[in-house]
Amino acid sequence: MDTPQDHWDKIYTTYTQSVNDDFLKSERLVKIDELVYTDNIENIRNGLTLMTTIAPEYLCRYLELDGDSVVLRDVGTFSAPLLAERVLVESVKGESMWLGLYESGAFDSMHFRSLGDVSIDDLSESEKEFCVRMAKEMVLIPKGEFMMGALEGDDEADDNEKPRHKVTLTRDFLLFKYQVTQALWESVMGSNPSTFRGANRPVEEVSWFDVVDFCNKLSELEGLEPAYTIDGRNVTCNWNAKGYRLPTEAEWEYSARANQSFLYAGSDNVDEVAWYDDNSGSETHPVGQKKPNGFGLYDMSGNVREWVWDWYGTYSSQSGIDLVGKESGQFRVYRGGGWYYNAEGTRVSYRNYSGPGRENCALGFRPGRTP
Repeated sequence: MDTPQDHWDKIYTTYTQSVNDDFLKSERLVKIDELVYTDNIENIRNGLTLMTTIAPEYLCRYLELDGDSVVLRDVGTFSAPLLAERVLVESVKGESMWLGLYESGAFDSMHFRSLGDVSIDDLSESEKEFCVRMAKEMVLIPKGEFMMGALEGDDEADDNEKPRHKVTLTRDFLLFKYQVTQALWESVMGSNPSTFRGANRPVEEVSWFDVVDFCNKLSELEGLEPAYTIDGRNVTCNWNAKGYRLPTEAEWEYSARANQSFLYAGSDNVDEVAWYDDNSGSETHPVGQKKPNGFGLYDMSGNVREWVWDWYGTYSSQSGIDLVGKESGQFRVYRGGGWYYNAEGTRVSYRNYSGPGRENCALGFRPGRTP
């Protein structure tokens, strides 16, 4: 069976053999580019229709293969990347030359991103199912040990991020690739509490209690043993159950670090990996647009902050194994940065907390489960 690379090589070879300097210098191409690089979806459609009419392989001008996924070539050239991705997916679905690559799943991530700002009500049933399926993708996080807490020399670290201490995680676990989206939340809970609406934007305005309820309901829908026993405001966790659950604070930080020593999750350049106050435009964004970290997890450093399991407490200087935090408390921990917060608050070691009943438009979550 042909791989995405095989499919791409065939198309790209046809492109390089058929394109010529006269076309690349032509006024016709300039006009097509002017349409494709605008922020108007009808202009983009018209431009790509003209390009496919000339030769469908010429879409390679706007696309390239990154691993097994097709992405925009020179994404910074596009005024509206999400709109361009949406129309490009529409374009390749209708061209036999591109069908094999499309059916291989190489356009799935692009399609998922492109639907991010679309209202859930405006999605077709098949698009809703696609968005929910993609939102539930998980990454296997391997067991291991790491130093938890602020990096040495991090002058922005708060006292509650210290001291650094060794934590050992003795079991592999699964964690959602993306923050829980509004399409996924609504498919499970039947409503959407979010302030900033979009099918694949992260759900927000959800309390810690809402989140554990979601985890149990999703587990039940998939025939998994629920991880939580919920008795009013009293919640206990069965760590051996296969159902969905919040990561512990240690699991979250281990996953965000991904065996790397970056200040942020996947980079020392905050703009590469996070939406925060300087680049967010004061709103959330569809998940998965920034660079992933070393484990392939998106938005760990910033889009919305993420509830975790633990009651808030100060760090111990002692090493720990499979730490789950205090047995009781007043506040639950949340981790990661968010669209509302500054770069300092997007560092991997940054910690904050709130009462478990709090709802906030900059606070969401990312569940996992035991394999």
